[in-house]
Amino acid sequence: MNAGQIAAVGTEAQKKVGIEDSVELMMDDMFKAGVDLNHPNLIRKMIEESNDMVKWTEKTLGIQYRERVTQLGGHSCPRTLSTMNASGRDIIDPLLKKIEELDNVEMLLNTAFESFVLDDGKKQVKGLHVRTNGHHQTLHCERGVVLAAGGFSADIGFRKIQNPSFDEKVMSTNQPGATAEVIKEALKIGAMSVQLSRIQLGPWTSPDEEGFGNAPFFCIGSGFPYGIIVD
Repeated sequence: MNAGQIAAVGTEAQKKVGIEDSVELMMDDMFKAGVDLNHPNLIRKMIEESNDMVKWTEKTLGIQYRERVTQLGGHSCPRTLSTMNASGRDIIDPLLKKIEELDNVEMLLNTAFESFVLDDGKKQVKGLHVRTNGHHQTLHCERGVVLAAGGFSADIGFRKIQNPSFDEKVMSTNQPGATAEVIKEALKIGAMSVQLSRIQLGPWTSPDEEGFGNAPFFCIGSGFPYGIIVD
């Protein structure tokens, strides 16, 4: 959902303009981009359900996409849909609104993760220690804890541990909060990490701009579909 973009196979937008695409073709693209380190069963499931996911965002969340289907870097055909404002908020805001309608979900804002609550044998996660508006509290879980803390490219120290060449000179498009506190706590209690050192570097931004900048919009509209991107 970065920049309000979703890549999907077999969408109505593709069919309208006669774009030929398939699950196998997108899988092949992903294997090339992932240098065959991908999990085939996971990417197949993601791609097979991608069009249903788009339909869900339209019917359930009311998200609108532009008619144009874009071909981004790494994709062998146009399959990327963009929201009307080309912004991730076009997806996040409707998701938040939907969550607010659910009686069994409580969202805690201004809440920072601190550590895990473990059982007496320190083998099972039983909850979280958090800090809300400066006050410490403990949240207990019945089924489990799902970590979705995002990336860590703004955490230069942790980034350098994974790949020493990604030092202070390497700029990031990530927001300042993309740090590794949750990942580090998970590693402390024995969580198994997968390919943390596989950090994406993209040739679509400009070193003259901090953060995301305007260069990616040129690449999306012109560079990827009609030009050659030089890394």
